[in-house]
Amino acid sequence: MAQNKILYSAKLDENMRRSAYFETNKRTVKSNIMVKFVTKAMDIKLQGEANFTTTLEDPMDLLKRIERFMKKCADADYDFLDFWEANQKFFAMKHVTTENFMHFKERFLRQAEVLQDLYGVAWFQDFAVKMKAYAAIVSTDTAAQNKFKDDIFEAVLATGFLCNSDRTRTAPLMLDLQTNYCREVDYYPKTVSKAQDMLKIHMEVSKNPRVNLYQGKDQPNKGKGKGKGKGKGKGKPKDGKKKAACYVCGNKVHMSPKCPDS
Repeated sequence: MAQNKILYSAKLDENMRRSAYFETNKRTVKSNIMVKFVTKAMDIKLQGEANFTTTLEDPMDLLKRIERFMKKCADADYDFLDFWEANQKFFAMKHVTTENFMHFKERFLRQAEVLQDLYGVAWFQDFAVKMKAYAAIVSTDTAAQNKFKDDIFEAVLATGFLCNSDRTRTAPLMLDLQTNYCREVDYYPKTVSKAQDMLKIHMEVSKNPRVNLYQGKDQPNKGKGKGKGKGKGKGKPKDGKKKAACYVCGNKVHMSPKCPDS
């Protein structure tokens, strides 16, 4: 009797989970169909929004956003307003929990290009010469100074990529970087690609605390926690957020109707 109750509870949980996936799938599939029929320019505008992934789960919200972009004409653009909106979008851009790093990187770099077009290169180079790292370079080493200024925009983006990541998961990494920098050990990434790799490594270490993928003697020892509490709350979305997955097989890589098991 107890065995049947356990099996029934497991089947009920699985059915409820698949039903939730099914409802999310239906809305997301509708939104994806709509996106396929818009122009490339509209697609870029839509994906440039910070909550684009969340918007896909609400087709009506997506339609309203498309309508808003369509009604905005170039003649109505106000340069000062565009400048502040571009800055606001860039600094408010956040990496959501369900978004992979590659998609976040694409969104981030698209908005960075807009910002670079507004500011130009000289503004960032003027900022570079005021930095402590620039002052530490020997004054006679002109080549090193020029390289520092040439690479400054990419370095700014790399730090921004870390800062705009999902801080609920990457806060320990940011603390490690700050701690090491206080010890005059600079582990901060200087390119967006290296920042992306660092975040991936941190996520892997967080999933498996026994594996230490960090390098350097100054890195604090990871591995807190012994995996207690595993298996609790399986199938339930964390933080109340909806998870997109195939309602047929539960795979998060694809969604129906593309499921091979359907």
